[in-house]
Amino acid sequence: MGRTDFDDTEVTSEFKLYKNGAEVLSVVDTGEAVYALDEEGKYVAEVVATDSMGAQTKKTISFKATNMKRELFQSGAGLMYFDYSDLFEYIEDEVFGMRFYKTASEEIVPAEEVTVRKRLNLLDTNEDGLYDTWEEIPNNRSDLHRYVYLPGYLEVYSTLWVPYGFEYGTDSIRVYYAGVEGPYSGFVLFYPLAEVGFELNTVYARWVEAHVFGNTLNDYGEAYKAFALRERYDSDEKPIISLSTPDSDIGPGDSFTVGVMTENVASFADLYDVRYIQLSVEQRRFGS
Repeated sequence: MGRTDFDDTEVTSEFKLYKNGAEVLSVVDTGEAVYALDEEGKYVAEVVATDSMGAQTKKTISFKATNMKRELFQSGAGLMYFDYSDLFEYIEDEVFGMRFYKTASEEIVPAEEVTVRKRLNLLDTNEDGLYDTWEEIPNNRSDLHRYVYLPGYLEVYSTLWVPYGFEYGTDSIRVYYAGVEGPYSGFVLFYPLAEVGFELNTVYARWVEAHVFGNTLNDYGEAYKAFALRERYDSDEKPIISLSTPDSDIGPGDSFTVGVMTENVASFADLYDVRYIQLSVEQRRFGS
């Protein structure tokens, strides 16, 4: 753009950008075009130059925009977040404490907002042993911020279990304990903590108050950790592989057909150049 032709007459330039075949940007006679690619898709950038004689020259470039790297490596990418540290299994306390924080927007004057940190307390309103709601506390009221306490170890099923990690969801918080001694050594036990979870697209943080090798987790830089949950696809775009089985009863020796349903999988495979898709089966030893 901003070029001249053979007789030193300025060339008229038009730039267009297409996403999945639909035009998303069109500018004429400008020195540059800026567009934020905030969505996955196949893009085509097109520049058409028209000289003083009306002749046109068109150049195009095609490219894909994907979130794969960000989805794989960005903290908190997904509807579930697993919080793990190598030091958790060495917690020495019979009970250890945990508390949470969140960031939120707060209006200071009309139309102006700032990001603030709030402290969170977990509450058990129906006293059934599971926390079920959050209480928000201003950040400057640390005196009101309470820990929830968890066992530093468990002895059940003739097995010794030690803390392994935390699972955060939109409607649950669970603690994972790893079996280290006994018949279920090497297994994982799910310990339900709360039936309330975390909002999407909001940054939270946790603080674990515990001792390892005579020091606090904070001494190792492991006490505080930020995380977030977010949904990569909405319900219209999510690639889903499911199995369709017969409705009728199947007896010994009967043959039957299982259908593989692949909703939105073709578009996902095309965007990411997927050559094959593997369907996995999960086996859980304890709880759900």
